[in-house]
Amino acid sequence: MNSTNSRHAGVKLARITLGILAVFATLFVIYASLVPLRYTPRSWGETIASFKAIAWLNLSIGNRADWVANGLIMLPSGFLAAGAVDWRRKSRVPLLFASPLIVASLVAVVFSIEFVQIWFPPRVVSQNDIFAGVIGAFAGVALWWLMGRQLATQIEAFLMASPGVTRWGIAMQFAMLGLLLYNLMPLDLIWSPAEWSSKAAKGGFQIMDLSLTKKSVFLFCIAAFRVVPFTLLAVLLRNRQHAVRTGLLWACALEIVKVPVFSRAVSVTDVAASALGVLFAAQVAKIFWRFLQRLDRVWFWFLAAASWSGVMLAGFLLRFERVVRDTDVLKSRFEGILSVPFARAHSSSEFQAGENILLKIAVFGMLSFCLAGWASRADASGFYRRLIVVLSVVWIALMSISIEVGQVFLEPLVPDATDWIIYAVGAIVGVMAYRMLMPSRRLLSLELDRRLEESL
Repeated sequence: MNSTNSRHAGVKLARITLGILAVFATLFVIYASLVPLRYTPRSWGETIASFKAIAWLNLSIGNRADWVANGLIMLPSGFLAAGAVDWRRKSRVPLLFASPLIVASLVAVVFSIEFVQIWFPPRVVSQNDIFAGVIGAFAGVALWWLMGRQLATQIEAFLMASPGVTRWGIAMQFAMLGLLLYNLMPLDLIWSPAEWSSKAAKGGFQIMDLSLTKKSVFLFCIAAFRVVPFTLLAVLLRNRQHAVRTGLLWACALEIVKVPVFSRAVSVTDVAASALGVLFAAQVAKIFWRFLQRLDRVWFWFLAAASWSGVMLAGFLLRFERVVRDTDVLKSRFEGILSVPFARAHSSSEFQAGENILLKIAVFGMLSFCLAGWASRADASGFYRRLIVVLSVVWIALMSISIEVGQVFLEPLVPDATDWIIYAVGAIVGVMAYRMLMPSRRLLSLELDRRLEESL
């Protein structure tokens, strides 16, 4: 197959993939809108009457995040569907004709969800949700019009680059953009002077926090670390001056975007912490990368996986308040593990549920990333390498079971079989990330040597 045919096949595959993702995103929205799947039959006449009487709720600033979330969950479907039509086309005419059809289809889904929710209490039906969903459908398509092609270019650049530092740089751009968007969440934006005053009154604008409580020290360390990976990589890709300059800009931007978000506190302390992190990272970058070269051995990846497993167990299980010993309560909690998938997410806000899912994916993704390094760096025959892969799968499975079963005995932690699905997704993501980002040990060492000579 020549390069032209190969490119056309790649473009076609990308469009099909985006279309499939758009369908799955829409199906997930439908499912998530109906959990916990407590179907309550009602007559057709009663259902129609209830739908006609759907009210417009006067939401306070505290409820605005959930309202915005109802719009955001429709955004990926529109964005992906538009991408499936427009990916790598010379003309935007097909997208111009497809956009109204995409929006109309998603709007129909939004109205259908609200209609069907009447049969699935305790789901709340409101005109607010319909309005938010419609806006989300429009916004997804509009977002592709605004930046879809630029994003496609970056994704292709990532895929065409070889695993190694260049891919790290592109991935870091996406990561920092994601962190910026995360700081804008849950998008409960301030609309009035009274809301500005309310945010100020509840401590939304902090000048300097000099307290030395465990929580304040922990948050200071988190703020200091958030730009460190970007700075270390920027030194390697460019130079120390560029890394410091752009790192400090990121430190400021990550706080500035939180100013109009009601539920996000803006802190000068966090800016100062990030700035210290940037300056420190810039100074130790050469030592860090040289040290990392020496550590890129099979034992390092094994120890990293073991250490991270300990952190995971502590993070998941040490938040308990009391140990359950009552047999009947334990039996009930064991039975509660097998609940409807993602049903428990309904008990919290959409933003909190999404944040919780992404955190669990990231945690297990890190574990599988380290285990993939253990298997990849092993200087062993095919049999022993396959054995390591099997042990890695068992390792992840045991961690998943240990966490959920352990939570049965620890209140108020809530065991949920849904988490096993999330953990599996995280494990897959971690392996994929390793395969896309990490070259062989020899090639990585050579590239780091060359980059360090150029930048430092």
